[in-house]
Amino acid sequence: MHARRLMAMVLGATVLGACGGGGGGTADSGTQAKCTIEGVSVTASATAVPPSQQVDLGANVKQGPGATGCNGGVIWSSNPAGAITGTQPLAAHFATANPGNYTVTATSVDDPTKSGSVQISVQAPTSCGTPNGTVLTHSGNITASETWAGNGVTHSVTASVRIKPGATVTVEPCAIVAVASAQEIGVEGDPSANGATAKLVAAGTDLNHFVSFVPAAQGQTWAGIRGYNVHSLVELHYTGVVSAGAGPIYRNSAIVMQGPGLNLAPQGVLTADNLVVENPVGGGVYLDGEAAFTPQSTYLGVTGAQDHPLAMHIMAVGSMPLTQVQNSLYDDALMLTSAPNVTQDTTIHGYIPLYFEAQVKVGQNTSGTTTTLTVEGGSVLRFAPGNDIRMYFGNQSAGAGILRAAGDATQPIVFTSAAGAPAAGDWAGLLLLNSYGSQLSYVTIEYAGASNGWVSANCRPSGSSDNAALLVADIPVANFLTNSTIQNVSGHGIDATWVAATVNEPDVAAGNTFNNVTGCKQTHNARTGGCGGNLGCTE
Repeated sequence: MHARRLMAMVLGATVLGACGGGGGGTADSGTQAKCTIEGVSVTASATAVPPSQQVDLGANVKQGPGATGCNGGVIWSSNPAGAITGTQPLAAHFATANPGNYTVTATSVDDPTKSGSVQISVQAPTSCGTPNGTVLTHSGNITASETWAGNGVTHSVTASVRIKPGATVTVEPCAIVAVASAQEIGVEGDPSANGATAKLVAAGTDLNHFVSFVPAAQGQTWAGIRGYNVHSLVELHYTGVVSAGAGPIYRNSAIVMQGPGLNLAPQGVLTADNLVVENPVGGGVYLDGEAAFTPQSTYLGVTGAQDHPLAMHIMAVGSMPLTQVQNSLYDDALMLTSAPNVTQDTTIHGYIPLYFEAQVKVGQNTSGTTTTLTVEGGSVLRFAPGNDIRMYFGNQSAGAGILRAAGDATQPIVFTSAAGAPAAGDWAGLLLLNSYGSQLSYVTIEYAGASNGWVSANCRPSGSSDNAALLVADIPVANFLTNSTIQNVSGHGIDATWVAATVNEPDVAAGNTFNNVTGCKQTHNARTGGCGGNLGCTE
């Protein structure tokens, strides 16, 4: 990862040439002063440049006391030759595409024994991320904004830095930030409600001009990048974060960010704009306390992770940018159990699978409002094995939860077990309790049927339970379930618990596929006035 080359701009650098001996003229018969030159000096706008960059040259010719009749100009030359352009009496330009060390000389027209020179280094191109030899050291608190130079400069973080409220650290393209073992780059905004922000900005611009955060020594690891509260902002544009991990409480993730707090509306604190996290100690990115990605996030790549590449709360998943995972122990995003429920409209994009270790409640409120979970095509939702590991929508008192899962033939949606060797009954399934308006198309529900804790008065077969891949308590809307598959279920495919005039109204199972389901495809729903002994399956 490294920048083209250092442009060490030594503005106004003045190099004095050696003065030649002797005078440039003598008094005529000891009485008339003529042109005498004492010396020549040269200035250059830069003394170390990449190939083809122009350097502005200036010359100053110092005349002797009382000198008259001097031309005052110089003749420009370079060694090696061929790099001087735009010559004027006291100015010129230097530019060459050929790397090397050049001596530029200005020689007095009036006295060729008097000249001045300057050395200009034309540096060979290097790839972005290659150190250029310049090393700057950083540690401790940063209380005022700073810019960390790029173009191959190495920024050695010998002890953890903490960016404080009001300060922004901007890291320029092709900078190398080398962090000592177990040290971190911390961003700590003011935690009060209207507190000042602190910010880290890695300002890479494209694939050839990026920023590198790496361990100071090969084979070591460092603690990573951490935002301490919702006013701690991190922007990583075209950035690589290598061999970092923040500690076991955050699953040894390379980047750890805090949001506004559990069960609050998610807030964007991390910009992942072409961000690659490589070989983290554990996970890649850990978003805690409803921390989310900003809308400016475009792409996150994680490779070589030893834990889940991404950990976050479910309400923040809608902020996830396009995410790809390679060569990692897991390929899915862990949904943190500290705030497992969906209390505001949320969309799952399906970039990588989601892994759930606890039941998920959607719209479980008492305010009477409706919460919608939208699941886009290609999404995979994995549930850890166990009774009561379920996703259910709404409650029967006030809050409503709507499931809109719209896949298609090329990008179906899968609700499945997270077990390494999945089996029927691994998890409880989907429960739609107060969920009128839900619709599912091109959905697969599999390996469900564990105990869901529900007991209804519907007209299912005698002796059977309400365990099912899909339990539905409201009379479904038309086209509630289409082009979908329910398979490998210990229990019923669909448990119809709504109340209708007949025990098979409507037939939701029709037109869908059922494989290896031990119970009904669809149970008889509850009937107004009771089942009347009519127990069984619609299909």
